[in-house]
Amino acid sequence: MINLENLVKKYRTTDVETTALDHINLSIQKGDFIGVMGPSGCGKSTLLNVVGMLDGWNSGSYRFMDTEVKGQNEVQRTRLRKKHIGFIFQNFNLIDELTVYQNVELPLLYQEGSKSEKKQKIESVLSKLKIDHRARHFPQQLSGGQQQRVAIARALVYEPEILLADEPTGNLDSANSQEVLDIITGLHKEGHTIMMVTHSEHDASFCQSVIHMKDGAIVNQIQNSHA
Repeated sequence: MINLENLVKKYRTTDVETTALDHINLSIQKGDFIGVMGPSGCGKSTLLNVVGMLDGWNSGSYRFMDTEVKGQNEVQRTRLRKKHIGFIFQNFNLIDELTVYQNVELPLLYQEGSKSEKKQKIESVLSKLKIDHRARHFPQQLSGGQQQRVAIARALVYEPEILLADEPTGNLDSANSQEVLDIITGLHKEGHTIMMVTHSEHDASFCQSVIHMKDGAIVNQIQNSHA
C-alpha cells in the first residue's frame, strides 16, 4: 500500500543543512496500525507529513498504491491525498467561526455528489462519533474530547482508507484520551490503515507495531503481540 525506500528529506538555510529524514525504509500494508515514537525533533511529524503528501523530500522512492509519488505533480498528489488519506491533528485544527456540521462538511465542498448525499454522510459520521447532538454548536462550546471527535469525523467523512494521526491525544485529559483511543482502535478494526505519532507508551500499546525514530532515522520497529 505504502512503500518508502531510502527516503531522505533535508532542510536548508543559508549556512546550515539539517537532515530531517535519513534514508527511511518503511512498508505499510492495508489494515496496519503503526505507531511512531521518538524524542521531540526526531522526525516523527515530518515522516507523517511526507506519507500524507503534505511535504516533499529530496531523494529516495515513495510508492503509494503502486504509484510513484515523486512523478506526480501537485494537482495529482492533492487528488491522491483527498481520495485516500484522512488527517487527525493534536490541535484539532477546527475553524472557530464554523459550526460542527460546517467543519465536518469542509472536505466535501469540492467533491462530486448531491447535497442530500453529502448531508447523509455528514449526519452518519456525526452519529457514529456520538457528536450529532452538537452539530449546530461552535468549537469553543465543546470540550477538548468533543473537539477531537469532530476532527475525527471531518477526517472520516469522505471515507479514506488511511488515517494519519499526529499526537491525537496530546491535548486531552486521561478520560478523553481513552475515548479517542477507543475510537481510533475501533476504526482500525473496521479496516482502516492507521499511522499514529505519539509520545505516550500507553497510546502506542494499542498499535500493532511501533517504529522508534532518532535523529531522522528509524532505529527499530517492534511488534505488539497483544495489540
